[in-house]
Amino acid sequence: MKDISMKTATEKELGQYIVSSPLFRRSLKQEHHFDTTLGRHSIEVTKAAMRLCSKLDQLGIQTDHNCMMVASLCHDLGMVDRNDRYQNNMECCQKHPGNSVKEALKLLPDLDQKTQDAILSHMWPLSRHMPSSKEGWILLAADKYVSSAGTIRHLLEKIK
Repeated sequence: MKDISMKTATEKELGQYIVSSPLFRRSLKQEHHFDTTLGRHSIEVTKAAMRLCSKLDQLGIQTDHNCMMVASLCHDLGMVDRNDRYQNNMECCQKHPGNSVKEALKLLPDLDQKTQDAILSHMWPLSRHMPSSKEGWILLAADKYVSSAGTIRHLLEKIK
C-alpha cells in the first residue's frame, strides 16, 4: 500500500486508503453487533457521520470532513481480533478506543490531534474521555445511532 498523508489527501482518497488496508479488510470478516461485521459497522457509522456533517454544513456549522472520514472508519480498528486482545466486553469498551488510535496512527502517521481525540472519545462515558470537538460529538452520535438501530433490528427479529 502506498503511503498517504492526512494533510494532502482528499476525503475520498483517505476513505479508499483505509478500507483497502489489510486491517480494515480483516474487520470486514469479524462479527459485530448481532447482524453485521466490524468493518460494515464502521462503514455505516461513516455514512451516518458524513450525513450529519453535510446537514451541519448546510446550517452554516462547518465540519472537518477529512477528520470525520478517518475517525469514522478507524474508530473500531482496535477491536479487530477482540477475543485475543480483551478479557471481557467491559475491558474492550474501555480500551479499544486507545488501541484504535494506535492502529489509525499506523495507517496515517500524520493523524492530527482532533481526529485522534474523536476516535478516543467515541465510547464516552465508558472510556471516560469526553469529546472535545464537533467531530468527536458527531462520531459519538453516529456510532450510538448505528449500534442502537442494529440492536433494535435484532430484537424485533427475535419477537417476530
